[in-house]
Formats: sequence, C-alpha cells, structure tokens
Amino acid sequence: QDLLNRAKKLKNVGNVEFGQGRWQMAIESYREGLAELPDTRAHGRSISLLLTTVDTAALESKPDYVKAIHRRATANEAIGKWGSLQSALDDWNKLETLSTTPPSLAPQIKAAQRRLPEQIKVQQEKEKDEVLGKLKDLGNMVLGKFGLSTENFKLQEQPGGGYGLSFQQ
Repeated sequence: QDLLNRAKKLKNVGNVEFGQGRWQMAIESYREGLAELPDTRAHGRSISLLLTTVDTAALESKPDYVKAIHRRATANEAIGKWGSLQSALDDWNKLETLSTTPPSLAPQIKAAQRRLPEQIKVQQEKEKDEVLGKLKDLGNMVLGKFGLSTENFKLQEQPGGGYGLSFQQ
C-alpha cells in the first residue's frame, strides 16, 4: 500500500511538471512512480503509452525534436498494437528524413523499416480476426433467438466482383 501511495504521489508530481511543459522532469517523475510498482507486461505497455503521450506533447511545440520522435517510435513498438506499430514506422521514416538525426541511429532506423511492415500486417490480421470473431458471436447471440446461427449464411464471391449471400438450413 505504501508503494502504491508513493507511486501516486510521483504520478501527481509528473502531472504538474507535464502541465507546466517540463517534459523531461515529467518523464522522470512518471518513471520513478512506475518503478515503485510491480513489473508486469501491462505495466510495460502503460509506460510506453505514457511516453508516447509525453513525446507527442513535446513534438507539438518542436515537431523535429529527434529525441522525442525516437522515444515515441520505440514506445509505440513496445505497445505492439496495429495502430501503434504503424505510428512507430511513420516515426522511424521521419527520423530518416531529418538532417538532425544522428548517424548512429541509421542502423536502428533501417532495422525498424525492415522489421515493422511484416509485424504491422500480422498484427492487423490478428486484430481483424478478433473483431470479426466478436461480431460473429454477437450475430449468433441475436440469431440464436430465432433458432439460427451465422453458419446458416454463406458468402459467395461473384464473378463481376462483390458477394452474394445464401441461406442454408
């Protein structure tokens, strides 16, 4: 309980720093607060989400701030969702175009540009399948009241494009 209270206090300090535009001090307070909590995968995603928020705010006043773009790209990769991975790739691509990007980042940028497109495709498919599964469950719940299920309906691709729907008992 003491650890949780200390973490909350540090989060509040970070919020004040963030509100006053002191991004780096806010990040440090947030990191200290998060360090007080037990480490979990969700905890790591929370840190990454927080960093993307702080870095995005920093970029509003200085759009070509290389350090913030780099941190946000790394944090978005750690979040691992389709949209986050796409944002990470966009940030890596932007870093490649900026003249202020240190040459030492070039290998990291190239590696991300090779790695992320496939990860984005895989995550996109995974999230699409999850949504379709949930929609199918919802459809089965509604159709079940009439003694039917989504399995009674088949989509058939038409030669000229589009789909036809057929009912099967």
